[in-house]
Amino acid sequence: MIRICVILSFFLVNPACPLVRAYEINPVSKRWSGQTSGGSISQVVTCNFDEPVYCELFVGESDEVSYRADVYSYPAGVVALATGVNINPKPYTWLRFDLNAVFADSFVKGRRYEFRFTRDDESINYYYQDNNPYPEFGWMKAGSDSTPLKGLACRIYGRMDAVDPRWWGANANLEGLARCGRDTQAIREAVVVGLRWVRDDFASWYELTKDTSHVKETWQKYSNSGLDILGILCYGSHDPAITTRPQDSSVLPEDSGFYPPRNLFADVTSDSNHWARYVQAAMEVLSDVKYWQVWNEPNVSFIYFGNPDPRFYKGDIAGPLGGRCVDTPRERCSLYVRMCRVAKRIADSLAGVDGVERRIVAGCVSGLTTTSRDVGLSQGVEWLGDMLEISGREYGDSDSCFGVISVHPYQSYGRVFDARKFQDDLDTAWAVIQAKSDKDRELWVTEIGWGLYQWSESLQQYKDIRGATPELVANNLCKFYTSSIGSQLDPQGRYDRVFWYELTDRRGVDLRNGGFGLLDSSPGQRRKPASYALEQLIDRLVGRRLNRRLVPDDTRDDEVQVYEFEDTKGRRFWVCWSNDTGSSTDVEIPVRTDELAAESLAYDVEASAFEAKPDLDGWLSLGLNERPVFVWETGPAERPDLVVDSVKVAPEEPEVGKVMMVRAWVRNTGSRATPEGLGTKVDYYLEGDLFGSDQSIQAIRAGETRCFESGWTEVLPDMRGPGLFSAKVNPCQRFVELDVDDNAGYARAEVLQLSEP
Repeated sequence: MIRICVILSFFLVNPACPLVRAYEINPVSKRWSGQTSGGSISQVVTCNFDEPVYCELFVGESDEVSYRADVYSYPAGVVALATGVNINPKPYTWLRFDLNAVFADSFVKGRRYEFRFTRDDESINYYYQDNNPYPEFGWMKAGSDSTPLKGLACRIYGRMDAVDPRWWGANANLEGLARCGRDTQAIREAVVVGLRWVRDDFASWYELTKDTSHVKETWQKYSNSGLDILGILCYGSHDPAITTRPQDSSVLPEDSGFYPPRNLFADVTSDSNHWARYVQAAMEVLSDVKYWQVWNEPNVSFIYFGNPDPRFYKGDIAGPLGGRCVDTPRERCSLYVRMCRVAKRIADSLAGVDGVERRIVAGCVSGLTTTSRDVGLSQGVEWLGDMLEISGREYGDSDSCFGVISVHPYQSYGRVFDARKFQDDLDTAWAVIQAKSDKDRELWVTEIGWGLYQWSESLQQYKDIRGATPELVANNLCKFYTSSIGSQLDPQGRYDRVFWYELTDRRGVDLRNGGFGLLDSSPGQRRKPASYALEQLIDRLVGRRLNRRLVPDDTRDDEVQVYEFEDTKGRRFWVCWSNDTGSSTDVEIPVRTDELAAESLAYDVEASAFEAKPDLDGWLSLGLNERPVFVWETGPAERPDLVVDSVKVAPEEPEVGKVMMVRAWVRNTGSRATPEGLGTKVDYYLEGDLFGSDQSIQAIRAGETRCFESGWTEVLPDMRGPGLFSAKVNPCQRFVELDVDDNAGYARAEVLQLSEP
């Protein structure tokens, strides 16, 4: 049985307020760095929340003096973004600062912020563990220019925004559906599922030139249904006088429309700047469309970006490609960046006329870590790196070319969602983005899906993919969307929106293709299991706040995935599954009420409900497999809540070679007694090293206080000197509590060397 215990530090303080533990360092640390200047101490953290709520500083010797916490951007923060004040009458305790976020919108995940602490008497009490230049846990005086080497004992909490309805999108491709009269049905089903976004190429260069009124009619169908549009500016023109397709080219694609256009002048007002004229026409015809993607998968040369004739970009125009052929992947990326630049300038010029702010979405790469051999031109992350570097170098700032980056991180068809590949792709993409740009970016997944069929060149028809089933696709959809929302907690990088590929299998007269759709290819476009799974996921998650990912208590943290959310009333909700294919994995998760509801991922109209009842210790046992399950609290939180009120060392000055005892007074502030028969344990530490334990078999009733003792123990030579003693109650979470942040108490004592006789 894997216990999803999530070290104590991950639990929340206020059960009615969904908070994320952004940062925590206990009074014994070997990892974090602190900074100080001018009578303050600071901790720099990387933000993984949407808004800070409060922070705590562990203070040493103290009296009733006012402490202050201010939060600044880092580096070079001048104006405080948030502030909090508190008075500390008690030594060796966690001092809480409720942060008044003056500029809450200034906090961005992935950026660093400095939490700076001061006192009104211009000195500040603090605690460091290793290489402590102040071994007495003493005062850091005003004006000190010392730089402590290790971290502050500090805890920081933030709040996530609720999951937005605009998170959910799909690729629609209505053009083919309109030709067979099935577009209205597809849109109606999209709305029923709960989709809010569609990505479509209905405003392509070819379609816009052929029939502008038809393009507007398609847009109107989306708009009337309340769907927002990510339009695709694609592809090249079919006019041979405009395309860069070499006349004698034998390289696929044969369609001239898949080649970039000629004459990408810096002057976007020129009539012969063909790309600028197309972009302007699309944006003017569809003036309400605010997001425009440039091209699709430009790193796949043999499918989309083609092989532009070098003579069109060989020195006859000014710009980054002047004097060079368009041959290497990097040179073709320069051409792509120029297309983004022209689109962005057109968007900005129109905004000055109609006031509509349009954003350019760029990248749209096929795969991220897939090798360039597989995609045909350039690996996805390589293309993103070139794109960011070229735009910054040639145009001074990549923001002048695009605002959003998008990717297509496909995984193997017919296979279960690969959590490790998901994380590797995400980490690699953000490592490249952060290395090539100092701007905060949105990263969208504009295509992701798992197909059921694959084209066979030998058979000249689609054939089944081995292992692929509609139910597996539904599972993978749930896992990818949930993991993407869960990535919002990762300060190193996250996904910000996901578009499923695709809405329907039906494409005009072609009744069978890759089978990626939420709807099938039948005339009625019946709903497939993935559509019910997505509808259930949207219904359950929208409006709830992401809280945390619960991690197992063993080393295989990728064996199971459990994501926790909370609603506005503080009731928790979990999405859980096992990554171990073909078998069941037993786990336990901490719940704070005996009243729960549970259901499996929906494959049809009705989700399969099942009974979920926790044990007496508050842990809920689940047998997880590949099919995700949902569990949520329906009743009020009723659990014990143990607090260490005080810790005393006896005698006050222990001596090496003699005996000492540590006592801890534990109070139950919860709404329920501790479970009968389990017992309550207290562990005792000196500077983080365990030296004793005590256990009470009897239950501790709500409101009751009980004293625990470490037992008399001999003081060893390596214990001499000043030290921080601590007592931690219920250290292994033998039973679930409402809150475990206050399960530790502290006392300072100096162990003396035994006097000579």
